[in-house]
Amino acid sequence: MITKIKLSLLILCCYAFSCSTNSMDSLKASVIKVNITPDFEDPVWLDGYPERTQPCEGVHNDIFMRIVALDDGDQTIFIISADLYAIQDDFYDSAMDELEKASEFKREQILWTCTHTYSAPEVSLNGRNPEYSKFLKETLVHAIKKAYTQLEPATIGSAMGRSFVNMNRRGEYADGSIQITKNPYAVVDREVGVIKIEKANGEPLAILINYPCHGTALYHTNMKISGDIAESTTRYVEQQFNNDVVALYLNGASGDVDPVYAYMRDIKDTNFELDILGIMLGKDVLETMEKIQTVEPVELQSVYKEIHVPRKQSEKNTVGPVLPVNISIVRIGDVILAASSANAFNEIGMAIKHMSPYAKTFYIGHCNGYAGYIPTEITFQKGGYEVESSHTTTEAEWLFTHHIVEELRKMKSMNDN
Repeated sequence: MITKIKLSLLILCCYAFSCSTNSMDSLKASVIKVNITPDFEDPVWLDGYPERTQPCEGVHNDIFMRIVALDDGDQTIFIISADLYAIQDDFYDSAMDELEKASEFKREQILWTCTHTYSAPEVSLNGRNPEYSKFLKETLVHAIKKAYTQLEPATIGSAMGRSFVNMNRRGEYADGSIQITKNPYAVVDREVGVIKIEKANGEPLAILINYPCHGTALYHTNMKISGDIAESTTRYVEQQFNNDVVALYLNGASGDVDPVYAYMRDIKDTNFELDILGIMLGKDVLETMEKIQTVEPVELQSVYKEIHVPRKQSEKNTVGPVLPVNISIVRIGDVILAASSANAFNEIGMAIKHMSPYAKTFYIGHCNGYAGYIPTEITFQKGGYEVESSHTTTEAEWLFTHHIVEELRKMKSMNDN
């Protein structure tokens, strides 16, 4: 029994936004950091690598759930980052049902993303970690309600930078096969987006980091819980502020992207390669932060929608003809968080950012459920692990991108009129 935990949807479309035309209330914000590392009276199973055949054997580093609450006087939005592999759709729906029963908040207000570490407990409605999944759901509801009670006046700003700690992982060999490896010649999105939230007195409150990268620095031979590259990055950034700031990692379109140090087999209690990845990315985050000027007030707006893309032929008869994908779009002033439950290829995330009518658009994956890989159309011709694992077809790239960009254009048109 777990005795210690240290402290999206089938709708057409839902918009929520501030309608004030004369003035806006001041922005308020809060941040909560909850340790979600289990104890081991009943060891948990790790998610990510199917090669693991037994429960985990300890903790390499603690994992956390971090929550930012934002309120502009008319709209409240919660941005949640959890050091987990994924939140399966059934568990996500169940957690949102519990939240709506226990509070005034709706799933349309929630952006719940996972860092996609391959060394965190499995979370699902009927999976191998029922007690841990129950505790996680209870912790989520409690933390959201607590974050709402701690709102205080704040300012917010953002900037874009670059970091070179990721690399495309799809390598094409002489025999034409595609293998997971390091491919420095393939396209990779190295843009790092940073959002800084400050208290009214100018002290930093929270830092949001958007960067595409699988949490696979550690290999399946690692049997200890770890937040992988996301945890090492947020830990480093928080340490630079004497842990008085909470840093959230919002993973991007990481479907075909790994860390430059990946699948490390010889994991020690203190691992230089894992820590150095966090330091490298963390330093780039801090450098990007220097360009940020925070502003207030800002207007909040959100849209939440379930879209459908076609399933691959082998799944149509058993599961159904379409794959549901949740998309969530949050506007914070002139900053857009375009999120989905898909594990999209980085080229797709780059296309969405490029086609967005908003200059500051961050793409976030693994959010509000998990739909699996969405590869690019050309990738299906070449094959490889991601294509074989995907539930969808060649049409998914265009449909997925089109739906998100169209919602962004609708939002922009609505705001311009």
